[in-house]
Amino acid sequence: MRAFSFLGRAAAAFALVALGTAAAQMKVGSSIAAAGAVGDGHTLNTKAIQNLIDKTAGAGGGTIVVPAGVFVTGALFFSRASVCLSRRAGC
Repeated sequence: MRAFSFLGRAAAAFALVALGTAAAQMKVGSSIAAAGAVGDGHTLNTKAIQNLIDKTAGAGGGTIVVPAGVFVTGALFFSRASVCLSRRAGC
């Protein structure tokens, strides 16, 4: 199992992270905000983001969109299924 961790306020550092499959072949899934994550710079969003990663992996993989905001999170764990985090364009 691989871990991708964000320490502190790392929303500005989000880049496309692909594990296993090329991003162009992946379906776009939900945004972390739609899964309950709050980009206010204070709320700990680890559970909401991890639940979405697990759901996306269980569906065979895909791309999770990270909208503009400051999303505070702890360590996130990716399964072997192909899951990407992608910052929304223009952020």
